Amino acid sequence: MTEKRTDESIKETLESLVIAFVLAFVFRAYVVEAFVIPTGSMAPTLLGQHVRVMSEQSGYGYEVDVPEIPQMIERFRQVGPLDPMTGAPSRMINPAVSPGDRILVLKYLYEFAEPRRWDVVVFKDPKDPKTNFIKRLIGLPEEEIAILDGNLYTREAGKTSDRDWRIARKSDRPKVQNAVWQPIYHSQYVPLDEGSRSRRGSGAPGWENPWKPSEASAWEVDNQRMFRLRSDEGALRFDFAAGNYGEHWARYAYNQFSPETTDEQIEDIRLSVHLTPNEAGQEVWLETTARLDDPAMRDERLRVTVASDGTVLLEAPDREDQGRRLLTQGKIDPLEGKHDVHLEWWVVDQQVILWMDGDQILTWSFELPLEDLMRRGAPDELPSIALGMSGGSAVIHRIELDRDLYYSSSLSRGPIYARSGLIRVSTAVQGSPLTLGPDEFFCVGDNGPRSNDGRYWTDVDPWVETRYFDPQADGRGIVPRRLLVGKAFFIYFPAPYAVAGNRWNVIPNFGDMGFIH
Repeated sequence: MTEKRTDESIKETLESLVIAFVLAFVFRAYVVEAFVIPTGSMAPTLLGQHVRVMSEQSGYGYEVDVPEIPQMIERFRQVGPLDPMTGAPSRMINPAVSPGDRILVLKYLYEFAEPRRWDVVVFKDPKDPKTNFIKRLIGLPEEEIAILDGNLYTREAGKTSDRDWRIARKSDRPKVQNAVWQPIYHSQYVPLDEGSRSRRGSGAPGWENPWKPSEASAWEVDNQRMFRLRSDEGALRFDFAAGNYGEHWARYAYNQFSPETTDEQIEDIRLSVHLTPNEAGQEVWLETTARLDDPAMRDERLRVTVASDGTVLLEAPDREDQGRRLLTQGKIDPLEGKHDVHLEWWVVDQQVILWMDGDQILTWSFELPLEDLMRRGAPDELPSIALGMSGGSAVIHRIELDRDLYYSSSLSRGPIYARSGLIRVSTAVQGSPLTLGPDEFFCVGDNGPRSNDGRYWTDVDPWVETRYFDPQADGRGIVPRRLLVGKAFFIYFPAPYAVAGNRWNVIPNFGDMGFIH
């Protein structure tokens, strides 16, 4: 066989390169495109520019925002961030600013499939179509939405009865709910010095273990990462006043150097416990206060019990006989002989879920009419949370308490039901719900206090308004379908780690790579 001429080989190579480039551009234009997260509106789910921090006291690592105004820049330099787990001052791992996460967006997916509530989406800003935004989609076409006490409620457009409102549950998509829990306390992160001050140079009381035994002799809590039941039974209650949790219980660690924002209430929680029963015939219970389906009672003490025979009972107070009423029950294998049982207790979005070793073993849902919630008022600022065991000695560890996202609504905007907004108010402020048309969506950021999203938009680009909105409609805060770019689905290059004296961010961060929920 004769060899090809050199000019023919060069021609084929160039043709291959051209085809590769064309395919790459087509793929980028119509299938998948990479984006960089510029801001912290989706933090901590997705990070914009940030600074990495490590607590010297607890070892907890987290990220904080980059200050922009002079007062916050000075605080950044002089005081530094506070550990969200303990309130103790932290040191910067890398004082240099780390770039935002790089993500992949599946484009034109919504030409073939309808967007789902809670998707993380990229879209063109209706106020400035040259700018891309990334937010979580919460409102769908042809429905009305209302925000109350941090939760989202929806009903079909055209319905008029308050009984038609239904709460929108993130727990229906457990991966989404797991992605948005905000930490309050994790027992694996406690300060080395129990008396460490919450603020450098302040006279604030030092940190203390927030889990308080009902009887001093029942629980051994000196080892703050592992608690031991020494008697036949005993309970532990979480004290928000201890350990300076009153200072930071509903803050976003990421927002420490942003202008002061609204505090948020806690009602929906996740309590996770690992336990080792030492004897046969033991049972465990988890408890929290919640507003349930009895409008005559403001807050009810909701308890789930895993009995010694494997019966699982969900109970609430009975107003008639002052006892307890059974809400639902289930059955599992007894705890006897198990070495490390992982229980997760979710009370979120008017739904109660108990998980054991990753399996969902009990679920109970209820619907509170919006008008009843408006009459009952806001929940107590802090819930009452407890856990207990009986039947002999036992050990519990890896105790984690988290809270749900809290969606505030803007009082200045008007069209969404609100009890709290930019400024907390004590009475209900009721306006008209926001109605979405056939091809309209509503999106907000996971970092509710620091997200530029539909709750606060006051205008629309004239070209967008003329092209995509009904002339009689108010398009403020709404994202038209034609402005949707696609669904964010993968973090392919999280902010890398630094080398050479914290100057170059070049070490890949494989641990934070993964799918976006």
